Amino acid sequence: MKAYSAAFRIFFIFLLSLCLVACDHDDKEPENSPPLASAGNDFSVDEQTLVTLTGQGTDEDGSVTTYMWQQVSGDAVTLSSTDTAVTEFIAPEVDSDAELSFELTVEDDEGASHSDIVVITVNNVNRPPLADAGSDSEVVSGQQVQLDGSGSLDDDGTISSYAWSQTSGETVMLTDANSHTAVFTAPEVTAQTEFMFSLTITDNDGDTSTDSTLVTVVPANQAPVASAGEDITVDTGTTVTLDGNASSDSDGDALFYLWTLAAPEGSSASLNDATSAQPEFVADIAGDYLVSLVVNDGVTDSSADSLTVTATDAEEQMTTTRINGVIYGFDLNGELQSLSPENVSITLNLVDANGEVIASAAGLAAENPDAGEELRFSNQIEGADAARVTIHVEHAGYTTVSRSVAPGPLVNIEAKLQQIAQQEVLETTEQSVSGRTVTGFNLSFEEDNNGSTETTMRISVPSSLLPPGTASLNMAVETYDPNDPEQAEFFPGEYEDSSGQSLVSVAFNFAEITTQDNLPISDAIARLQPLYATPLIANADSAGDEAEPVVINRTIPSSSCSILETMGDSDPDTDGFQIPVYTYNPNTGVWDLLGQGTLYDSAGNAVADNLGEFGCGENLYILEILVSNEIFLSKWWNLDYPLVFSEPREYCAIVEVSNEEGQQVSGVLGYVTNADGSVNFSRNYLLTDGDGRSEVCVTQSDAGEEINAKVVFYNMTDFGVIQYSITLYREGSGEVQVVVLNRPQLCFVDGKTVFSDDRAAGRQLMYAYTVGYLGINNYNFAVSDESGNYSLSLQCGIEYYLFNYTGYLLAVYNGSGVDLDDFFKELAIDGGVDPDEVSDDGDVVVMQDFSQSYQPPIAQIFGVSSLDQISGVVYGFVDAFPMELKITVRNEDRTTVYDTLTQVVALSDDEEEEVWFLGGSSLSIPYEFPDTNEAIFADLVIVDAYGNTWTLRSVRFY
Repeated sequence: MKAYSAAFRIFFIFLLSLCLVACDHDDKEPENSPPLASAGNDFSVDEQTLVTLTGQGTDEDGSVTTYMWQQVSGDAVTLSSTDTAVTEFIAPEVDSDAELSFELTVEDDEGASHSDIVVITVNNVNRPPLADAGSDSEVVSGQQVQLDGSGSLDDDGTISSYAWSQTSGETVMLTDANSHTAVFTAPEVTAQTEFMFSLTITDNDGDTSTDSTLVTVVPANQAPVASAGEDITVDTGTTVTLDGNASSDSDGDALFYLWTLAAPEGSSASLNDATSAQPEFVADIAGDYLVSLVVNDGVTDSSADSLTVTATDAEEQMTTTRINGVIYGFDLNGELQSLSPENVSITLNLVDANGEVIASAAGLAAENPDAGEELRFSNQIEGADAARVTIHVEHAGYTTVSRSVAPGPLVNIEAKLQQIAQQEVLETTEQSVSGRTVTGFNLSFEEDNNGSTETTMRISVPSSLLPPGTASLNMAVETYDPNDPEQAEFFPGEYEDSSGQSLVSVAFNFAEITTQDNLPISDAIARLQPLYATPLIANADSAGDEAEPVVINRTIPSSSCSILETMGDSDPDTDGFQIPVYTYNPNTGVWDLLGQGTLYDSAGNAVADNLGEFGCGENLYILEILVSNEIFLSKWWNLDYPLVFSEPREYCAIVEVSNEEGQQVSGVLGYVTNADGSVNFSRNYLLTDGDGRSEVCVTQSDAGEEINAKVVFYNMTDFGVIQYSITLYREGSGEVQVVVLNRPQLCFVDGKTVFSDDRAAGRQLMYAYTVGYLGINNYNFAVSDESGNYSLSLQCGIEYYLFNYTGYLLAVYNGSGVDLDDFFKELAIDGGVDPDEVSDDGDVVVMQDFSQSYQPPIAQIFGVSSLDQISGVVYGFVDAFPMELKITVRNEDRTTVYDTLTQVVALSDDEEEEVWFLGGSSLSIPYEFPDTNEAIFADLVIVDAYGNTWTLRSVRFY
C-alpha cells in the first residue's frame, strides 16, 4: 500500500470534514434554547426587616427580555417591583419561624421562559415588653394612692407577671404588689415628700422591662399662689389677654380667679370676665394699666400678684431696601469667566432681631454686553422691624456667596463665585487620623504648601449610609484659611452664631457632593436615615453604634494654630481637645452650632485637653469630626470659637470711604480684622451708608483702651483686596477715620411706568446703560413696584439710555406696532433738565412717565390625548394675573363644537419667570378628547386682571 505523508493525511481529513459539513447543511433554522432563571440561594431574615431578592437570567442564544416575580407561598407581602431582576419587601411579623417562597420567571427574545424559586425563612424574634408605671402624681397626706401599670404592653406576646416595689422614701405598705394595680395610703407629712415606686413586668418568653413613677405627697391644704404674669408693653389699641394659668395650689385644688384693673385717666378699658383665668381688655390709650390677681382654692385666698401693662403709640418700623449686585465668575485658575444668568440663583431675606425671616425675594441675574463678563442683579425687599438683610448667590459647580448687612435704602453687593474642581470618588477603604476604618467613598483634598503636597481635608462617607447601587460620588470641595485676606473674602455671612455670640474662625470649608445620578448626598443619605439613630455630631468616644458616621478630617491651617493656644479646649466635659463645628444658615446670615470635633496630632494621638504649648509652625494638627447627614444640608462648614471664655470687650471705629474727588461713596462692602494676623478677635463686615460711613465693632478679650486693626475692601475689577490700618476703641470714638478708594460716586434716577389710561404699570424691568463706557457702575436695572414707581442708582455725570425691557419685549413678541419712544428715554445726571427729564439737581433725576399700551398675554396650549389632558403655559404682565381662560374645542370648519372649558390661572409660586420679568403660569386641564377622525382645533379667549379681553390665535390639537 502506498504510504502518504502526515501532511497529506491532515489535508485529506480537512477536506472530508468540509464535505460532511456541506452535506449535512440544510435550510432549517436552529431551535431556540430557553433562558435560564436563577432566583438566588435560600436564606433567612428577621421579621420586620428589609429583604432584597436578587435574580438573574441568562440566555445562551439570545437575550432575556422580561423578568417576573411572584409570591407562591407564605404570608402575603408587597414586592417593590415585579418586573425587574432585583426587588424588595419588608419581612412580615410572624408568631413562629415561617417560610415565604417566591418564583422568578424570565423570558427570552423568542418567547421561551424558565422559572426558579427561592425560599426565604422569616425568623420570629421576641421583642421585650414595655413597662409603664404611669405618670408622676401629687397627692395629699392620708389619700389612698393607686399605682397603675395597666398601660404596660407586650406587642408580640403576653405579660406573665407584675412586680411593684418601693425604691425611695419612707416605707409604705403596698397592697396587691403583684398585680398591674397596687395601692397604698399616703403617709402624714409636714412638707412636700417624694416617694419612688418601680414596676417590673415579665413576658411569656422571660424578657423583662422596668419603669418608675414618682408620687409626691403634700401636707394638708395650703394657701394657693397667684401668678398674674410679667409686665408687658403693647401698642395702643391692642387687645391684651391676661393669663393666670401659672397660678398654683400645692394641694392640687381647683382655683377661682378674681382680677382687678386700674386704667389710666381717660381710658374706658374694662375686663370682659374678671373671674376667668384669661380675661381680656383693650388698651385704648397710651399709659400704664395696673392689673392685680387673687386666687382662691375654695378655702383660702392667695396674696395678690400684680403686673403693669404699658401701652405706647409706637409705630411699626417698616424697612424698604433695594439691593444692587454685581456677580463675577472665576475659573479654576482664578481667571474671570462668563456665567449664564439662568444658572444663577439669588435669594434675598429680611431677618428680624430674633433671626426669623420676615420677608423674602428673588434676584434676577442679567448680562450687560458693555460690561464684559459681569452679571448684575437688582430687587427691592420690604418688611417690618428688620434687623439684617441677607443675600445668597448660588451657581452649581461654584462656591456660594452669602452676605448679611444692615438694612438701608440701598445696598450694593459684590458676589465672587469661584469654580470648584469636581472629583469622581470610587469606593475604597481608608483610615482616619484616629485609626477609624471607613469602607466607602474617601475624598482627600490636597494643596501645595511651599513645594510639598499637604492634605488639608478628607471626607469619608461610608457605603452603608448610601442607597444600594451607589457606584461613585462627585465631590467639589474647597478649604479656606480665614487669615488669608483673599481667601477670607469668600467667608459667608457674619462672624456670629445663632445665639448672638461673636466667632473667631479657625478654618472654613465649602463642599458640594452628589451621587453618580446627580442626587445631593443629603437626599441620598436621607433615604436610609429612618433605619438609623445616629447622633447629630459626635467625637470618637460617642459615635452611634447603629449607623456609621461620616468622618471628616480637617487640617488646622498653620496660621490658625495660635488660636488653639489662645482659646483652649471648648468642651471640658468631653475627653480630648475639642473645637466647635458650625454650619452656615443662608436664611439668617449666621452660623448654627453643630457640635464638637476632637483634635489629633499628625501621628494620630489625641491632643490633651489641657495642652498649652502647640509648637505652632513645627507641628501639624488635624480635627476629626463624626457627623450624620445634617452637615450636608449646608454647603459651608466652619471651625470657630465663640468669644465667651475671657470677658470679651467691644471695640469700635467709624470709617468713612471717599473717592479721589473727595465725595463720600455709599454701598462699599469690606471687613475689619486684626492687624498682626493672630486672629484673636472676630471679624466684622461693614457697608457704607448714604454718607459713605459705617460704624464697625469687633469683639475680643480685653486688650486695653484701643487696638490696632486693618480694614479690608474688595477690589471691584480684579480678584484681590486693598487694606488700610485703623484704630478701634474700647469705649467707641466719634473720630471719623477716612480711607480713599478709586470708586465713582452714585446718583439716583426715579420715575414711573403707566399704561395709556394712566393706570400704574407695575413690575416692569427698567434697564439703564450707556454706550462706550465700561466702568463697573455703567449700568443698572430695577423693577417698578405695584404703583409703577422705580428707582435706579447710576454713576453721576454720565449719559444713559433708559429702557422699559418688559413692556418692549411683550410688544415685540405680539407683533404690535412698536413706538420706541414708549420704551426708550435718554438722561444725563448733570444738573441740567433734558427733554425726557422732569428735574435734575445733579444728584437725583426724575424722569417723564413711561406710557405704553396694554399687551395681550403670550399663551401656548396643546392637547395630549394619550394623557387625557390639555396643557400649556401663559405669560404676561405680572399684574395681569389672575387670568380667566376660555377654551372652545371644535372641528376644523367650526360646524361642531365639542366642549367649552373655563379655567382661572394664577401667578405661579415663583411670581415671575427668571427671564424677562414676566408673570407666568402653567395649566393642566383633565379632558377626554372626542372620538372622531376629524382634526381637533381649539379657540382661546383670555380675560386678564386689568379687565381686557383677548382673542388669541387658534391651535390644532391633532
